[in-house]
Amino acid sequence: MEKKTKSRQLIGSLTKGLLILEMMMEKDNLGVTEISKVLGVNKSSAYRLLITLEDRNFVKQDPISGKYSLGMRFASFRTKVLEGIELRGIARPYLKWLTDTTKESSALCVLSDGHGVIIEKQSSKESISAYLYVGMVEPLHCTALGKVLISHLPEDRQRELLDKDLESFTTFTKTDKEQILEECKQILEQGYALDNEEYSLSMRCVAAPVYNSKGKLAAAVGISGPVTRLHDDNINEYIDAVKEAAQNISSNLGYSRLLKR
Repeated sequence: MEKKTKSRQLIGSLTKGLLILEMMMEKDNLGVTEISKVLGVNKSSAYRLLITLEDRNFVKQDPISGKYSLGMRFASFRTKVLEGIELRGIARPYLKWLTDTTKESSALCVLSDGHGVIIEKQSSKESISAYLYVGMVEPLHCTALGKVLISHLPEDRQRELLDKDLESFTTFTKTDKEQILEECKQILEQGYALDNEEYSLSMRCVAAPVYNSKGKLAAAVGISGPVTRLHDDNINEYIDAVKEAAQNISSNLGYSRLLKR
């Protein structure tokens, strides 16, 4: 019953477009006739699908043969996926070290569609701890991970992402755009970000930037835990641990502090 319900929700044209991309992963230089036969549609329908994919640079047409193959947009997506897999693999042991050292849940977060998305995590074994999961979305304006990500963007892009009604999750959430922009400058200078109950009451977070071999921001790494354990008297110890994990991941990605960001 569940499968039937799911199948009714599928978008036919999108499914056919994805099938074309899957075909091209197996075999290059496919013609309209061949594609139409495999999809079970007429040539005009197959052609419309192809020119739509071509318009978005997912496929390209050979001007001589008229046949189609994968385009540069698809190649860039593939590169991003591979980079994400490499980043997760490199970060995993350092997240474990970070959680073992601090006893708090740790996470690796990347920027995606104007949000932070957790792509790797390590859970705390403490009875009271932050619940994090892969795929979890982190707002940019009020989480430590999100603040690290937005702070490394050009100011015009920062303003663009903040140009909306920012949600107030707790009484401590900052929603004033200029105040957030000033905090972004401070984060760049000090090399870490804090979330002091801004996203979730009774929880505090620390995050630091991870850089790639080109000296560009690759991700943010951080920990989250209750304010009863992450308090003012020991917060600097947690900041140092998070920064050390971030520096180790960056080094393994080929980053050198001599690189100009």
